[in-house]
Amino acid sequence: MATYMSPELTLAAEEIAALIPPGETLILVDDQQLGGGDFVLKRHVMPFLERDGLYWGPPPSDEIAVWELDRLQQTGAGFIVFAWPAFWWLDHYPGLLRHLNGKFRRLLKNQRFVVFDLRKLSDRADEVSRAKNLARPNDAAAWEEIRYAPLEPVTQLSSPVARAVADLTDSGDVLLEAGCGSGKHSAELATAGRVIELCDFSPRVLDRAAELFESSRLPSPRRTLCDLTQRLPWADGAVDATWSSGVLEHWTDDELLPIVGEMARISRKCVISLVPSARCLFYRLGKQLAEVKGRWPYGRELPRSSLYSVFKKAALHRVREYSIWPEWGPKMLGATDRGFQIFVEKWWSSLPDDDAVKADQGYLLLTVGHVKPED
Repeated sequence: MATYMSPELTLAAEEIAALIPPGETLILVDDQQLGGGDFVLKRHVMPFLERDGLYWGPPPSDEIAVWELDRLQQTGAGFIVFAWPAFWWLDHYPGLLRHLNGKFRRLLKNQRFVVFDLRKLSDRADEVSRAKNLARPNDAAAWEEIRYAPLEPVTQLSSPVARAVADLTDSGDVLLEAGCGSGKHSAELATAGRVIELCDFSPRVLDRAAELFESSRLPSPRRTLCDLTQRLPWADGAVDATWSSGVLEHWTDDELLPIVGEMARISRKCVISLVPSARCLFYRLGKQLAEVKGRWPYGRELPRSSLYSVFKKAALHRVREYSIWPEWGPKMLGATDRGFQIFVEKWWSSLPDDDAVKADQGYLLLTVGHVKPED
């Protein structure tokens, strides 16, 4: 039996069908007043804000709204639809509206909907600047926008990155995360007894990471504002280990040598790096598709098959390399095709761990080098 829809919802469904192709994913901002988007047929509807597919309430700020929009866009959302019950958003979140107007093409504005196409840049977006952004590392302002994530308190060691660093260090070690991002991995390491220091080139990123430690009821980390391309403001051997994840891939090998050399100088035990692996097929494919479609937010990123020679030239010893986190690679496909990502993830998880196709398919390449030739 057909589901009854009011004339208003029927007209709304017709308008959405005329604008948004079947099979596309759209973000529906409706204050949960339109039945969760049941009137939208043959399209995947996501609420906003969203957690695990469920409505999570309105954002606390423009910054969170923009960050969440970008996150959902990277997982495959092609459109955002503001329905009439939520038109107050357009006044209450002026930063979000400026972001949408400045970056994306508005498809519709009437008494029922305001619709933006997240798949296409607006005519005002500078294609030349976007191409240049893929050829150089992000500046501090760009990185702040990417890293401004909602705070979720940390209670234990859980992420593959933090577990890998924990396996290479000891309880009580002083660990400096170079380029700390959200601080989540370091917060997890703090729950495992490591003493944490953080450095970054963005004061806002450092402050946000400190908030995470406070909300997680962890000891406040020492924070240092610095540029990794300059001499680091620590004495020789000041910390036990200096490490980074998702940082060193933004420089060439020649540019990395003095950076890794400084990390080695201030470390007593070792230097640890985690960068995207050039051998991870799904990461490489997802990155390429996102760049072509203008959805890559991370600037210049140079995946590596090895940093062994860089570490050796930086006078580090007993250098080892291996990849971790193979389950994350397929998720990189979600930036352009959420359906394809889901299909690949299911297939990937169905394969046994020793299947040949999974060999060396970790998303991250881990390189560790020791300060001393032997313990």
